[in-house]
Amino acid sequence: MNSIALFHQNALKHPDKMAIADIKHGILSFRDILTLSSQVQSRMNELGLTKDDSVLVAITPSPLLYGIICGLMGMGVRILFIEPWLSLDRISHVVESIKPKVFISGLIGKMWGGRSRAIRQIPHWLGPSEFQSSSTGSFIVEDLSEAHHAFVVFSSGTTGAPKGVVRTHAYMQNIYEIFTSLEPQHWTKPDLIIFPNVALFHLATGRGSVIVPHKWSEKNLRKTIELCKTYGPPTLSTGPAFLKTLLDLNLLKEFPSIERIVIGGALTDCGILEKVFDVFPDRRFMHIYGGSEAEPVALMDAKEAVKLSREKGYFQTLCLGSVVPQVEHKMKDGVLWVSGPNVAGEYIGDVSENKGIKERDASGKLWHCMGDRMVEENKLVWYAGRESQKPEDFNLEQKIYSDLQSSKCFIHRSLDQKLYLVGENVSSERLRNKYPQIHQIITSKIVRDKRHRSRIDRKRSLPKSLRIK
Repeated sequence: MNSIALFHQNALKHPDKMAIADIKHGILSFRDILTLSSQVQSRMNELGLTKDDSVLVAITPSPLLYGIICGLMGMGVRILFIEPWLSLDRISHVVESIKPKVFISGLIGKMWGGRSRAIRQIPHWLGPSEFQSSSTGSFIVEDLSEAHHAFVVFSSGTTGAPKGVVRTHAYMQNIYEIFTSLEPQHWTKPDLIIFPNVALFHLATGRGSVIVPHKWSEKNLRKTIELCKTYGPPTLSTGPAFLKTLLDLNLLKEFPSIERIVIGGALTDCGILEKVFDVFPDRRFMHIYGGSEAEPVALMDAKEAVKLSREKGYFQTLCLGSVVPQVEHKMKDGVLWVSGPNVAGEYIGDVSENKGIKERDASGKLWHCMGDRMVEENKLVWYAGRESQKPEDFNLEQKIYSDLQSSKCFIHRSLDQKLYLVGENVSSERLRNKYPQIHQIITSKIVRDKRHRSRIDRKRSLPKSLRIK
């Protein structure tokens, strides 16, 4: 099997159909992406790469990136991605362990290479522009085993060495099949997306993608609106932070073609979604809960999720819906574990990272820890905080959010077990009197996580005086 065969079939079936559109790179058809992919394969063949080799890729999301991914996956070459915020010594550790034969990168590659002997020892360095001069041959779709690695993403590990999250070709195929069975792809027009990885999914399902630029400035968004006027995307795949940006800029109503909004994530303020519902009262909304190693896990109509969360007095949308039928789940000490065809396998690299996150039961079935506390009621799962946070601290936060009508704060528990309330607009004498268990209230600017944007980066939001306590 080879999961990229799905893209190849679509490219042959409707080559002139729009595959990817954005304000920076313009419009590319399925034929254009196939041409890029074939050029990548031709260059790899010139270098003598086979399906047993690995390639390190470090370029920003672009049409060329999708061409590289499709081309390498078609050949069965394993693609390595390294999260750019990893320290140089961890990047070097990955390169020395995996020994990629090719490094595809632009400026970031020169920066890494100038400081890392391991990077400099990769046999072949290729810049993004080099593929455009390559010849275009027949697209290769190698026959591969289900366990063959499509790509590996290395991220920070808890023990000091990076852990590699593996996506096999079977995993990729199962993701496509599960999503299409749960959410039948009847759409002939493209999807407006903020997640670049969703575009890869659409290439496999034969659907186009209008991609929102990473920088959500009003100028960029208005240019994207013009693209949407041309292609009329009926759906929006998004996170809550993007919806809030559109609300703040009063731009949500500028997307009249949107019929359905799919929202990923957890802990969205109910008020944000309610404002979106008011702008689009007759639209449909779906909430998806999952993670980078298990997607999807639970689905629910977003309006119902907000309604049930409000009925329990929550300021945030904590009801996540029903676990999808393809996923088995269990609670272990109140924390959600899942198993299924759309759950990534054991880590490579530092195998000690599997401890406490991946485990096999007596039958050999692999289970993955989501790291989220959950409460299950009437076949619905409710978010109850991260495993690393004490339940009483999470519950206290939720009460304070309701009092303040804001989630721009959080509870920090110090090593000596003192509780601090840290955040914006928290200097209230009423809070001090109502919650005497809080040792100190500290006003501090809330910093958002770079990857998820709507999630609080608790470590960076802490004042320096608390970071070692």
